Amino acid sequence: MEEEFLTKDLKYKLWNEVISKGRKQEKGTINKLDKDELTTIIATAEAFGCNSAFISQIFWDLYTAKYKLYDWIGMLLSDRYKGYGETPTELKNAERFTRTMAELYAQYSIPEMITILREIDFDIPAFREKLFKRERIEVFVPEEYVKDWERRLKEKLGETI
Repeated sequence: MEEEFLTKDLKYKLWNEVISKGRKQEKGTINKLDKDELTTIIATAEAFGCNSAFISQIFWDLYTAKYKLYDWIGMLLSDRYKGYGETPTELKNAERFTRTMAELYAQYSIPEMITILREIDFDIPAFREKLFKRERIEVFVPEEYVKDWERRLKEKLGETI
């Protein structure tokens, strides 16, 4: 199986991919995640076994501060997943979560990414291996969901910080 964890070189590579894509994809000042999408990300961190203080920080970053998704993932790749009083196991879990989020963002649209988080069990090593090897994970994303995301990404009115 391909190495799951984040080396310095891999963090740098993923950070560049995520930031480059995000600057083109996410315009405006805040993220466009709705409550269900935020819940999906939080539930994913919980399923990975991340530290509860880190999970609270995820909620604050994405719900309260409304960091754009690519900015937030970039922060994760700059070690924001560390320093919450986590055990060594929780740290590895947070590292695996960070890599998964970065790989998904780099390889898929946001609607595809959220759908994959909802439908794929990343506790199963074969799914992580497929993602990390950049093999396509096929999921059905309803056209209405994609159009809603496109609308939200273009929407500027009603943005608040």
